[in-house]
Amino acid sequence: MPSFRVGTVDSVLEARTGLQRVLVALGDATPEHAYVLTKLTGDVAPGDRVIVNTTAVDLGLGTGGWHIVHWNLERDEWHERGPGHVLKGRYTSLQTDVGSAEEHAPELADVVSIDGMPVG
Repeated sequence: MPSFRVGTVDSVLEARTGLQRVLVALGDATPEHAYVLTKLTGDVAPGDRVIVNTTAVDLGLGTGGWHIVHWNLERDEWHERGPGHVLKGRYTSLQTDVGSAEEHAPELADVVSIDGMPVG
């Protein structure tokens, strides 16, 4: 099961299209590293209160010690249209429209069977 905590963005370490690397204060402890997938949550700024998914770090998994910002509490709503209507994380609060190859590759538009196709 996931683990979430509320924190405050201390600083933005780096930003590029689709990603911010930030320091987030989780309670009174030293700020910890987190990344923001801005296509899923929008940008964050220093002072923003955020919900952080701490699951992978809590379990000692291979994230390099980086948490993931799940939501920016400074906004009541946020919308970013995805490239299609196929969802990842279906039936969860994390579902996201990501599109599919069939929607965007003309050579796949009329495929009715995958028989004989290579599988990678």
